[in-house]
Amino acid sequence: MFKKINIQEKSVVVELKDKGETYKGIAKIHPDDVDFQSKETGIQIATMKAKINRHDKIAKARNRQIQKLMKEIKILEQSRDYHIAEKALKEEFLQLYIDKKDAFYKQIRKIRSNPNSMTDTLNSIENLLSKLKENKDGKDKE
Repeated sequence: MFKKINIQEKSVVVELKDKGETYKGIAKIHPDDVDFQSKETGIQIATMKAKINRHDKIAKARNRQIQKLMKEIKILEQSRDYHIAEKALKEEFLQLYIDKKDAFYKQIRKIRSNPNSMTDTLNSIENLLSKLKENKDGKDKE
């Protein structure tokens, strides 16, 4: 860090140069302290003000970076939440598909394992239809 000091009659100006940036601190003599003034005190005060300006500028730049990162984090969180929800829906759909497919295959295996089961199923459907027809005929006669 480079320091440039400019001592004037009623003030001291200190310029600090750091990484291509210049930070200025000014110490002015208060009217009540004219008889107590010293160059060293003025230099110390002006140097401290320049350092404060440097830290303030750095803090503001970092705050802008933080705000930008916070926005990016929010976008990423929303994206993550969307993808988590989408994944859950796809997993649920896949599970429903697998369950339906398994039930269908079980039914096919059952029919294949017992050749009479298809005949039994058809007979039970025919019995049900005939009962329904009888009930309908009985109601029509009343």
